[in-house]
Amino acid sequence: MSLENLENQEQEIEQIEQEAESNESRMEEVNQRIDAIEQALSELGEDREVSESVEGNRQEAEQERDEAEQERQEILGNLEAASSEVTDMVEQNESSSGTLESLAEAGEDVSDAMRIVESRRSQLQDMTRRIEELRGRLQG
Repeated sequence: MSLENLENQEQEIEQIEQEAESNESRMEEVNQRIDAIEQALSELGEDREVSESVEGNRQEAEQERDEAEQERQEILGNLEAASSEVTDMVEQNESSSGTLESLAEAGEDVSDAMRIVESRRSQLQDMTRRIEELRGRLQG
């Protein structure tokens, strides 16, 4: 991905963040449901007929949890792809910076171009930080 697509990458990271938040909420709800069902099952104790009926709810909730886990894995895959793109952009930007430094040493005024590189560097650092935070949340 070229550096001109910086905004697109920013939007992609925002979308991944939203998907991650939605997934976290879904996983939390499902886990709370499972906990409540398991609590109810332990309280029902010897009432087999009712327990068997409630067991179906637990199995359904566990399947939902499995689906949410699969979704989380997909989000992590998308995050890794975005991370790779950002890494490529960082490398391109640093290459541009090195080229501009060479021109500056040769006496050329590249101050405007250096401001662009610095602005990109700042944006890319922010994206990298956001990706690392998301990775930590999703893997933690």
